[in-house]
Amino acid sequence: MPGVGQDYHIDAKRFLESHDEFYEWPLHMAEKTWVNIEEFNAAFRQALAAHAGKYKGELDNAKLEASFRQAVRLKANP
Repeated sequence: MPGVGQDYHIDAKRFLESHDEFYEWPLHMAEKTWVNIEEFNAAFRQALAAHAGKYKGELDNAKLEASFRQAVRLKANP
């Protein structure tokens, strides 16, 4: 199981996978007991910028922010 100081790899081509109004990755990671969701959200935002052009589709910033807020809610109320 990944933990502090360990890597968790997500293929860039999967970054924009979503269901309905949220991107999947922030919500998926919020379910992990070992994830600090605020740190994940910050890292995911950086990864999206660093890997622009490696994933299909166009990033919807409003959807991204909604996904981050939902992930924080899920983490606070498991």
